[in-house]
Amino acid sequence: MKPAFNNRIAILAYALSICVVTSAVAQEWVMSRDHHSWGRFSKGSWKQVRVLTDVLNENGEVTSTSKVETTSQIIDRLGDTFALEIDVKTIVGERAFESPTQKVKREYQGKGKITISAPIDRATLEISGTMIQVEIREVTLVTKNERRVSQIHYSPDLAPFIFKRSTKAYDAENKLRYETNMSVEEFGIAHKVVGETHRVAMIKTVHEQNGTNRITEELFSEKVPGGVISHTSTDIDQKTKRVTKRSKLEIIDFAVGNNGGKRKENKEGKPGKPKVKPESDNESGSE
Repeated sequence: MKPAFNNRIAILAYALSICVVTSAVAQEWVMSRDHHSWGRFSKGSWKQVRVLTDVLNENGEVTSTSKVETTSQIIDRLGDTFALEIDVKTIVGERAFESPTQKVKREYQGKGKITISAPIDRATLEISGTMIQVEIREVTLVTKNERRVSQIHYSPDLAPFIFKRSTKAYDAENKLRYETNMSVEEFGIAHKVVGETHRVAMIKTVHEQNGTNRITEELFSEKVPGGVISHTSTDIDQKTKRVTKRSKLEIIDFAVGNNGGKRKENKEGKPGKPKVKPESDNESGSE
């Protein structure tokens, strides 16, 4: 396999992790489907984002830049699961690549056995002048190869619902795989989202794994499928303190249900896609 192709695959995987996985990891546990960044939206809802990524060398010089446009649409909801259809276009240099459409099935709670404690304490957080009552809980997720232990500050009433989270993940031999700390830094701030004014939260996440710290600051709106409307992310080598990668995500367009988008000529669901059959008040019965 050619190095350029390998590099393109790596960039695509990284961009997909930002577009799709980031918010899912931040919501590794939710009390109900309506608290999930995708779960509260009906079938047919979609979001289109653009991610710009720079890879830097040891001298801090940019060695490659990519642009990835990703459109994610809910195509099914059934019980504790939902399915997304994902279209990706990658631009590296002067070349553009369109990847085959992917269909991804996810569980709102994640895979594995989940143990959720009763509230072990309660607290009041003051964020941007707002007093937020939270429950402090412990959540443990166990899979075949991993055990993940989190302490969360949870509000049942206010999005993004989890206002602080500290997570440690261990492998099958009980060795630490990674550590993540997340907190809502600002709350209820006005921000323009595709021409609309939303009240959003600014969330900061520090993820430590394999000798790299990834620092992400994102804006979250509960009115947008997937939640995240913009973010910046920086990868820092723990030993050298050198920035190795940085990215910026921005929203292009979105729609709830089959109500069309704000900027797209095609109003029949997702850009360039046929309209998804609306669902009834109950979940879809298809797989």
